Amino acid sequence: MHKLLSAIWVFCFLILMLLCLPAYFVIILLKPFMKRKKYHHFVSAVARVWAQIVILSTGSKITVSGSENLDAGSSFCFVSNHQGMLDIPLIMGFIHQPVGFIAKQELFKIPVLSYWMRELNCIFIDRKSARHAIACFEHGAKVIKSGYSIVIFPEGTRSKGKPMADFHSGSFKLPQMADAKIIPLCIDGTYRIFEQNKLITPSKVRLQILPAISPDEYRNWDKQQLARAVHDKIQQCLSSGAGI
Repeated sequence: MHKLLSAIWVFCFLILMLLCLPAYFVIILLKPFMKRKKYHHFVSAVARVWAQIVILSTGSKITVSGSENLDAGSSFCFVSNHQGMLDIPLIMGFIHQPVGFIAKQELFKIPVLSYWMRELNCIFIDRKSARHAIACFEHGAKVIKSGYSIVIFPEGTRSKGKPMADFHSGSFKLPQMADAKIIPLCIDGTYRIFEQNKLITPSKVRLQILPAISPDEYRNWDKQQLARAVHDKIQQCLSSGAGI
């Protein structure tokens, strides 16, 4: 059954990607004639629909809580644990706020996808170069200060159902540079959709938006203290198992 569902999902995903091509060309044509904010919200709305279809087509049930912790019109640095390959469409589709991501540089080489990611304020980072990473964080801080939110995954790789790894403290240079509110995100269950069985499997997934940590709270902390504090909040949420 799961093999059939996986085959159907892959087929539908490829069709969806083909359907995105006309939107891609429409966006290129519209960009010179739209104000930046309006254009970005339009691109984000298209991406949100795409992301929701990608997640819901797996047959999974998504539970989202904590939306009251988001201030409308504000920009944040979202910090999330990273369980599976579908974490990005989950956040993009169900946060209901335009977000960009700090993404590995390899994705920059993928045609069309890399264009969409750039338009969503995603930033491609070379994790092997400390100098390049700092430059990316400086750019990301400017993006946040200009009113757009960015998501980081400080584990650096997917846990795939294993215990959450320690957070790389260097990732927290971004919110510190931006003097941004940090919104921890707790993701539970995405690894069950694919990574657990290597087949698309309908699963229960929880996305919990935790209360913000303001710059006033963490301004005197070093990166290591901040990383541990955010890690512990997400770990506590995972351990609670609420909603699963």
